[in-house]
Amino acid sequence: MKIRVQKYQGNPILTPQLGERSFEKACVYNPAAIVNDGKVYLLYRAEEGYYDRYVSRVGLAISEDGFSFERYPNNPIIDRDPAREEEKRGIEDLRVIQIEDGRYFLTYTAYAGLIEDGATKIKLCGAFSQDLIHWEKIGSLLPGREKAGAIIQDYKYKDQYVMYLGEGILKVAFSKNLKHWEMREQPVLEPREGYFDDILVEGGPPPLVTEQGILVIYNSAKGGVGYRGTKEGMSYSPVVPIHNTLIWFKPEFSQGNHLSWFSVKTGGVYDTSLRKMQ
Repeated sequence: MKIRVQKYQGNPILTPQLGERSFEKACVYNPAAIVNDGKVYLLYRAEEGYYDRYVSRVGLAISEDGFSFERYPNNPIIDRDPAREEEKRGIEDLRVIQIEDGRYFLTYTAYAGLIEDGATKIKLCGAFSQDLIHWEKIGSLLPGREKAGAIIQDYKYKDQYVMYLGEGILKVAFSKNLKHWEMREQPVLEPREGYFDDILVEGGPPPLVTEQGILVIYNSAKGGVGYRGTKEGMSYSPVVPIHNTLIWFKPEFSQGNHLSWFSVKTGGVYDTSLRKMQ
């Protein structure tokens, strides 16, 4: 599969709105996008501050053509909930799909700040909506420290939704109702030493089903030696792996102990592998 991407010459399509009371005066980024009634609905993450002072909220912008957007007048559409400790610092990592009954389901990472060892305090959470404007939060989808859940649009495996998730490694989880998930602890994708994704792989937007298999776009980060003398993330890139759905979910058709994945970045093709799912 060859994927060619060209940046839009009119970028940026959305910029922060300045103002003393603006919830997005610092930055707008990391959006989720979905088409509804022929229009593109962009749910974007917005912050009013930087570093340890920011809180992430969700704004909505709508476009007829995917390039020119108008903001919903009553933004933000999703704010942190004071009753939810996990949302103390807001809502991040938005991914949205439409389900069979016409409703929309959003996964997001609830962020509560740093804990004693310097790690981030996060939870993978979900919310339902009828109109992409009003959202009903359902709380945590999985126990523990999980994030970046990307559910495959228009696809089920054995009557279950399939979600890729994780930070640092990519895992898979299954659910019949989007509320309760069973996760496989064994990673399906991991960093590769010496490549552009050598310190991090992370769930990206909702995967798509194609004739060649399930197309997954994941975030990657490459390490380097920073000024502190430690290995740090030096670049952060979207990448595309693809696997054959028949082989992946029916491992008896694979050879040996691994399945093949292919990653595509700037025209280069890289081959990596996964262990068979038991």
